[in-house]
Amino acid sequence: MRASYENHYNQKLNSCLVILSVWHNEQGSRSMMLYDLNEMSSEPIGMFFQVGDRPPQCRVQDRRCASDADWRALIKSYMAD
Repeated sequence: MRASYENHYNQKLNSCLVILSVWHNEQGSRSMMLYDLNEMSSEPIGMFFQVGDRPPQCRVQDRRCASDADWRALIKSYMAD
C-alpha cells in the first residue's frame, strides 16, 4: 500500500482542500477522496474508487463520473484558482 496527498488553497471558496490517494497493490485498487479541510467532519466533496479494470465508483458532490479523467475534470474547479 502507498498513499499520497495533494493540497490547494482555493481563494474563491476561502478553503484549504486536499486529495488523499491510496493504492493497494495486492488488491489492485485505488481510491481518491477530495476534502475541504474546514469541513472535515462532513462527507468528502468527491470520491473515486476503482478495483482492477472494473468501472470506478466515482462522484463529485451530486455528480457521478465514469473515469479518472471525468473525476479530474469535475474537481478541477476546486483545485485550481
